[in-house]
Amino acid sequence: MVNVKGESPITIEQKESTLLITMNRPERLNALTDEMRVILRDTLRTTRDNASVRAVVLTGAGRAFCSGADLSKPRAEATSDVPVDRPPPRYKWLTYFHELPVPVIAAVNGPAVGAGFGLALACDQRVMGKSAFFFPAFSERGLAADNGVSWMLPRLVGPAQSMRWLWNADRIGSEESLKYGLADSIVDDGDVLAEALALAAKWANGPTVAYGLIKEQVYGALVGTYENQLITEELHLAKTRASLDATEGVAAFREKRAPKFVGR
Repeated sequence: MVNVKGESPITIEQKESTLLITMNRPERLNALTDEMRVILRDTLRTTRDNASVRAVVLTGAGRAFCSGADLSKPRAEATSDVPVDRPPPRYKWLTYFHELPVPVIAAVNGPAVGAGFGLALACDQRVMGKSAFFFPAFSERGLAADNGVSWMLPRLVGPAQSMRWLWNADRIGSEESLKYGLADSIVDDGDVLAEALALAAKWANGPTVAYGLIKEQVYGALVGTYENQLITEELHLAKTRASLDATEGVAAFREKRAPKFVGR
């Protein structure tokens, strides 16, 4: 388990079975640096093998989720503090969000701009504050979309709406986000993190073996064929039937009681 404390730009705290990851540069609206990418990458990679973590929440400190990539310094200077034996990742590490076999929830407490939008979209669910907004600002800076936005956005809202938002560099408010499926729920600004943690706690107490395989099925279906998906479902069903949670689930059904899942 990665454990980052103090004035780190990323703070990590385990709350029972939920891992809370906080982007911690509030004075810069949590603008994303290469150092932050390395910490996020390593945290997600390590968490895959940590059975004590059964849900993850990603949020930002202060009044923003993430204001995008930190463009305040030249690229060479911005990456000078990254370990030389570990070149700064660009985008491929974002696949770890989908490969993590537990629910990952974005607590979008404020603006999620550019790369921050990509981080939010990479999560499985998004809880959004009423005054928060998504801002695909790429074309406003003369840039193409990055950080996985061009993959996730059309899968959520379709190609035409995606291009409209990306071409116009539109700010997408919480109500519009909920309407199009970018946000999964909207709450008062001060309740975003609490709502996300409550949702994480609910799923952390569920059959996480099944959850992880369902997640693999859903993301795999986005790029696979129907025939291959049927084969995947058969294999995953066999895996879940062999789990302790499946045994408990069947027993609870027969005994007409609530199941007590252990995540194995």
